[in-house]
Amino acid sequence: MQVTVIAPYALFPADNGGRRAITLLHQALNEHVKVQILTVENGKPPENYRVEVLPVLGKSIWRYLNPKLPSRIYQYMLAANSRHLIIEHPYMGWAGVWLKRTKGIQLTVRSHNIESLRFRSLGKWWWGILWNYEKWVHRQADVNWFITDEDRAWAISHYRLKPAKCYTISYGVEQNQPPTDEARHAARRRIQSEHHIAPDARILLFAGALNYAPNQQAVQYIIEHLYPKFNSAQQPFHILICGRHLSQSMKDSIKKMGSNITYTGFVPDIVPYYLGADVFLNPVLEGGGIKTKILEALESGLTVVSTKTGAAGVSDVLTGDKLYIAEDNNWDQFSNYVLNAKDSQKISVEFYKSFNWSNIARKAADTLKELH
Repeated sequence: MQVTVIAPYALFPADNGGRRAITLLHQALNEHVKVQILTVENGKPPENYRVEVLPVLGKSIWRYLNPKLPSRIYQYMLAANSRHLIIEHPYMGWAGVWLKRTKGIQLTVRSHNIESLRFRSLGKWWWGILWNYEKWVHRQADVNWFITDEDRAWAISHYRLKPAKCYTISYGVEQNQPPTDEARHAARRRIQSEHHIAPDARILLFAGALNYAPNQQAVQYIIEHLYPKFNSAQQPFHILICGRHLSQSMKDSIKKMGSNITYTGFVPDIVPYYLGADVFLNPVLEGGGIKTKILEALESGLTVVSTKTGAAGVSDVLTGDKLYIAEDNNWDQFSNYVLNAKDSQKISVEFYKSFNWSNIARKAADTLKELH
């Protein structure tokens, strides 16, 4: 079975959640069905990336409305003997619907979050237009993949989708077991040395793309609400904030706060930070979908404290005492969880089974094969 995937933005380097969600799922899916990805011009895939990636969609913002898009997609589908199209995000969904109606292809739409709700939370006036378009695209699809059970239930209810056509295909993790204590200790020593952190200080980590409004707001909450509470508790701590594109005003605020909070900028390899920190902070109050950084932190054995909104899609049944969930805007509860969180328990094997990319891809492949 051959499938064609439409990825509407550059995929490499795969250095954020959206890019990793696409590249990692389809690398795993390629073990079950043959995958080709049509995308825009981007960096070169790693040598060990086994999926065919064709940068044929163009770079212009108008690529989303290009009237030649359906015929271009179909040209590559014919060459690959592909009859199934997977659209990442709904934006190019119109082309998939056109091909379904005129060429009889089978269409899957993969949602990374409910896009219209995300833009409503960001105050965009046109979110209602997107709401109706997103609804239309999902209703035309043969199969819909949602990244959390919450998003799936919402879409079934509000977009009036048929439950039998909707599946939860989550974000995944690459490891299948917890890291060793030796790996975590080595990472901690490295971070302490690089950032001049006292040996007895608890390392509190936040990481994300800081040009994304919910992450910008999360940094603001750390500065305004959490840092003062940690400071008054008189427990040694050091906050690390990692990610590119932090505003200059926030950089200036952090510099004025003292030596126990550091903005690192972009770090090319975030894994040592996950391994070496004591607690991952996720004070996110907006944005849909699953917060990929939570799964990556848990995968590395890191205890996570999150708001309820920020923990959507991650079951505390699977994570046990490694995930503490505070009510939204309850910063007293959030800070108490951080100050009292224990780091002795390892995350369960069931977590790795549930979120392993191989198992997720197998489920995704089964939903496609059911159409044949």
